Amino acid sequence: MKFRGPRQWMARSLAAGPMVPLALGLLLGLACGGGGPKPAAGTLTVSNPPPGKPTLQFITGTATAGTPLVGTVTLKDSAVPQHVLTDACGVDGIFHFRTEGLKAPFMLKAEGQAGGVRRELYSAGDRRDLDGNLNITPCTDVIVALAARMPAAAIFEKGTFSRLTRTDLEFQTGVLRMATAPLLAPLGLCPPLDFLHDSIPADHTGSGALLDVLQASGARGLPVATLRNTVNGTSVGFDLATGAVSGQLSDLGVTGAMAAFQSIRAGIKRLEDLSRTGTPPTMAQISALGFFDPGGFLQDGLSFPDWVDRDLRPRLADGLQFPAMTLVSVDARKAIVRFQTLPPASGHSVRNLGPWVFHRDPLAETWVCVGNQRDLDVQQFEPMVRYNASDAVQPIRSGLYLHLEDPKGVLGANGYAVLSGPGIASTPYTPPISGGGAFGLGPGHPDPFLDLTEEQILGISASDSVYSLALYSMAPGGPVLAATYELPLVTPPIRIAALNAASFANLGASSITRPIRIPDDYVAIGIEAVLWDDKGHIFGYWVDLGVNSSVITDSYTIPTNPIADWTILRGIVRIQCKAKYAYRFTMVTDSF
Repeated sequence: MKFRGPRQWMARSLAAGPMVPLALGLLLGLACGGGGPKPAAGTLTVSNPPPGKPTLQFITGTATAGTPLVGTVTLKDSAVPQHVLTDACGVDGIFHFRTEGLKAPFMLKAEGQAGGVRRELYSAGDRRDLDGNLNITPCTDVIVALAARMPAAAIFEKGTFSRLTRTDLEFQTGVLRMATAPLLAPLGLCPPLDFLHDSIPADHTGSGALLDVLQASGARGLPVATLRNTVNGTSVGFDLATGAVSGQLSDLGVTGAMAAFQSIRAGIKRLEDLSRTGTPPTMAQISALGFFDPGGFLQDGLSFPDWVDRDLRPRLADGLQFPAMTLVSVDARKAIVRFQTLPPASGHSVRNLGPWVFHRDPLAETWVCVGNQRDLDVQQFEPMVRYNASDAVQPIRSGLYLHLEDPKGVLGANGYAVLSGPGIASTPYTPPISGGGAFGLGPGHPDPFLDLTEEQILGISASDSVYSLALYSMAPGGPVLAATYELPLVTPPIRIAALNAASFANLGASSITRPIRIPDDYVAIGIEAVLWDDKGHIFGYWVDLGVNSSVITDSYTIPTNPIADWTILRGIVRIQCKAKYAYRFTMVTDSF
């Protein structure tokens, strides 16, 4: 059922007859879970505004990707000049806008953190949506992209929303209904779903459960949007240019996965209840919850007793709450969940926690937490650009940088890693890893840089890309899993097309004071800021120049002013670039 303004509600109720909406609501409520809570009978009151005073209009809704999005929501309308409004959404993901005087169609953009991952989600509406409920979710993002026939981010930046008519939005909602139909019955949902307007339950039931299962993304540079089932990996793709649909979602394992998720939620509820007693719980009380596996537990390298004493008990005494949790993955044996925690007594802000790994106890038929297995440490996982002066074919390369620490030598000399995710999902990268100290990814040597092709980079979403990393040590009987990680990529790699030498000097008139030159014996650099133009998505990077200790410069000092020019005689130059969201990539020129 859609929550709308009083005038729409009254008009529709009177037109249908006073008992028809109630009867339909009761029938649908008895048949299945539906989209969320419905208004109680007898609670709706309607009063006419005082004469001469304008009627107030509001948009309210929820920004969520299964886990509520904590950040900001921006509204752009179709007026000239355009109205741009912003509102904050907190741990519940709820936002509000006053809408009198705005012109439809309009778009909404939600930007922030959801379950520890940076997300950008979009939605849209017409004049009838200027007073009512309107959600922002991965599903609404896909609907807008299909209606606009371009990525939702692109049309939001363009600011022209004439394609987002009621007819187009409703038609594409129907397309999404057909694509998600296999998942409705296992989740207790009844068609038709209204992804734009249905209320979203906060308890991960109904349409909230659907958002737990689905991951949606629109790849940069390609007119394709994708919905992926996190439980079994099936996906459906939508060609934004032609409307063609490829692939199909499967319900395989969904019922069991959601039962596991609800079991984990029940354990979290017991943990929250224990934190409300007003006194620090004892180890015996925590163990009695049946939520943790003390024997197999390892969290950030800490055993269960150490972790409880140093981390959990003090925060439980503070009144620890878990306002949001995200299902990263689940199968019949293992589930990975990421949490947001909130200690209200201390006044601290939301903190992302995890991921925590849960294993199914086959005897007790319950799920127990084994921590995150972090006896190893992931120092960095981020995009990186490399300039190799000795590579005459393709000196500039773009990819991923993964730096790990193994101070205890857990992996040994023959350990290795398997990294899989967007852009490399079809062929997981399995390189050898050097044991002890610092190591990374690389073909036969401890190189932390993973070179990606242009096609692979285009397959990485502008947000919400999560990679799986498994680390193995070698034993006489074969490889042994040492640790697993779910690594969010906060911003995608820079496209190689924007990094070729010919385009470097053309990225902006004031961007580069002198083009990069790589003669045989020196490199002259003069960079103020670099704007990478990625088909309408402009990422601004502020450049902080640094030189490693082995480099000899003409002045033997490192300039502090990034606008200044200087000459590097030999060595390795690293250019640290901080983006507007404080994410960074590194440009490296190898020894020359």
